[in-house]
Amino acid sequence: MMRFSLCILLMLVLTFSAGAQDEKPDERGGIDFVIAADSSGTFRLVIDRQLALIREIVGSARPGDCGGLITYASAASIRERQFLTEDVSEIVAEAENIYAEPGAKALLDGIRFGARTLAKSDREGRRVLIVITDGEDRESASSVADVAGILREGRIELYVIAMSDGVPSMRVVDRLVKEVNGTRYVPKRRADDAETVRQLWSDIRSSTEN
Repeated sequence: MMRFSLCILLMLVLTFSAGAQDEKPDERGGIDFVIAADSSGTFRLVIDRQLALIREIVGSARPGDCGGLITYASAASIRERQFLTEDVSEIVAEAENIYAEPGAKALLDGIRFGARTLAKSDREGRRVLIVITDGEDRESASSVADVAGILREGRIELYVIAMSDGVPSMRVVDRLVKEVNGTRYVPKRRADDAETVRQLWSDIRSSTEN
């Protein structure tokens, strides 16, 4: 009877240990990620979809990851909504306050701002910029070459989710992604978004440092 009880206890300990391992941060350490969310007028019809997407992204973060949030519309309307924090639920709280703003689109300036936000982190480890956009850029002062240089200098990995109520504009996105060896996703329907986020985090977790 004593031997049986010891076996049961050992099995419980092993089960608990295995479960605890699942909750450990990424083996290479926590990831710093910033979500750059579109808040421009041209994006207004998918603002609610973007919020759901941000919830999915944040919900898939692991212990040890730090997340932040910026929004971009015109060059004068780029804001840091949430600096990097391990309490990633704060990102969702800030994302719920995103609204469509007037003005021309400044996608590249927004990406540059997101990269600068990541560069302020004093943690060692990987830095990931996740951009949500319809691909339009009408007034950025930054060029593709400028932004690519900043991303490379900061060793920042770029992941772009392109979506719109019509067809996303991919010209600027594809040029930048090619320059920095980034990754982009183009979910066609809202029903595809959860799978897109699953693939996004799978790619982030499995990628090597630049």
